Amino acid sequence: MLSSGRLDVAVGIGGRERDYRAIGSPFVDRHQRLDDAVIEIRRIWRGDERSGAAWVGPPLVQEGGPRVLASAMGPKSLARAARWADGISAFTLLGEAA
Repeated sequence: MLSSGRLDVAVGIGGRERDYRAIGSPFVDRHQRLDDAVIEIRRIWRGDERSGAAWVGPPLVQEGGPRVLASAMGPKSLARAARWADGISAFTLLGEAA
């Protein structure tokens, strides 16, 4: 609401197992958990009923919710993101301004 709907959400799994250990989250199945989380948040943004949960807000400004961008690099992650992402949040490892 503060940005009048000018919001994109970028998601990614990260590749360092020690980061997962630090927060007590399993490193295995992280790809599927991300897929499931994006599907769930889009379902909530559509206004679908959620069993046992209260209303989630504030109300959306953008029809269907913000764009979801995938932070994906390799062919497998790009193929997964093609199923649910609105685009790619690209980056470079070169450290140069794009």
